[in-house]
Amino acid sequence: MNVERRLNSRERTSIRARICYSRDYALWADCVIRDLSEGGAKLQVAAIHPLPDNFLVLQLAEGVAMMARLKWRRGDMAGVTCPVRYDLRGVVPGELAPVRNLWRALNP
Repeated sequence: MNVERRLNSRERTSIRARICYSRDYALWADCVIRDLSEGGAKLQVAAIHPLPDNFLVLQLAEGVAMMARLKWRRGDMAGVTCPVRYDLRGVVPGELAPVRNLWRALNP
């Protein structure tokens, strides 16, 4: 029997996204957000891609960047907490400029 430990309800999704990390977020891997809640997400990302402890998840169509912390990883699935989210259409911290530029390039 599975016990639900999440504080917030989750919504099943199929959102195209990109995981970005390293200096200026230059390293990346495409992924799909399989479920999303106020505090986190479940990502589907190929197991061949290593994930650091902290990275950014860019929702490609929505223009939302979520700061993520890896909680677990099993094969192609990963669970993350996402305490901070930024709307790339608004004002963002200067260190997110490369992510906003990437998002704009992918969504002309």
